[in-house]
Amino acid sequence: MTLPLFLLRPLARWLHRHTGIRMRSAKMLRRGIVKQVSCYGHQILLDSTYLIDGIYMLLGQWDPDFDDLCRSALEPGAVIVDAGCHAGLTIFSALQATGDQARIYGFEPDANQYRRCLANLELNPGLRERVTIIPVALSNTDCTLRFVDDVDDYRGNHYVSDEGTVSAPARSLDSWVAENGLDRLDLFKSDAEGHEPQVLAGARQTITRLRPILFFESMFLNNSPSAAEELLSWFKQLDYVVVNSQYPYAYLQDHRGPFPLDLIACPRERWAPLHERLMGRGQLRRRSRGRFRALVDGWRFPEG
Repeated sequence: MTLPLFLLRPLARWLHRHTGIRMRSAKMLRRGIVKQVSCYGHQILLDSTYLIDGIYMLLGQWDPDFDDLCRSALEPGAVIVDAGCHAGLTIFSALQATGDQARIYGFEPDANQYRRCLANLELNPGLRERVTIIPVALSNTDCTLRFVDDVDDYRGNHYVSDEGTVSAPARSLDSWVAENGLDRLDLFKSDAEGHEPQVLAGARQTITRLRPILFFESMFLNNSPSAAEELLSWFKQLDYVVVNSQYPYAYLQDHRGPFPLDLIACPRERWAPLHERLMGRGQLRRRSRGRFRALVDGWRFPEG
């Protein structure tokens, strides 16, 4: 029997509070629930067999760190690039933070996720002039990349590999920005499953010229001290502040790590007011952030 969605969230909270079993309800979701729900003030069709969709069904949010950054950093009129936009949850988070007054360019190379994102935007026809989804990956050059799909049983997850069986076109952000004449960029979010060094290398001219705030996965730095040293040195040269994406937003001082899941890089001239707003939100959201991390880390619940 499949439980209705309105029972799943209180069930997850009860299990977490009274038994410590965080993943029983997540296991139910992984059996498959497809439902149209309100997501950050917009309509979206979610499929709980995907990690991101399932977490949202359980908690009513996907990534609280990204949500806090959007609400602290973005204003109406902001321009955002979302590399790896999946089915659109991060796009809707950014739109809500700006009162639907943002211009967003989403890059999604996975054909299935690209179709899902377009379908979810069709449920919100007022956003057609606000959001553009591009079916390509971002990398350090214009090329074709190969991907391995469904990494570690996370459906919809994929990473770049020569052993991959799926291919997709790729662009550097610099070449795409030059081609499209982009003259403003407030936030650049990258979720590229370890391909971030190439994504950032292909965006260096844009970052140097437009000085956006960056939110990017950084776990790859733990396996590459040289890449970490180069990246942090480059941000230092640009006068960027680099911090952990989670409260209390600790500064990254050197390349030795260990590095968190995500980092925020912010132009120093924008950091003081952003930091103050983030600290206020972070103190209020510590508990929800802990639930989010526990669910993500334990998504593959053992049988039995």
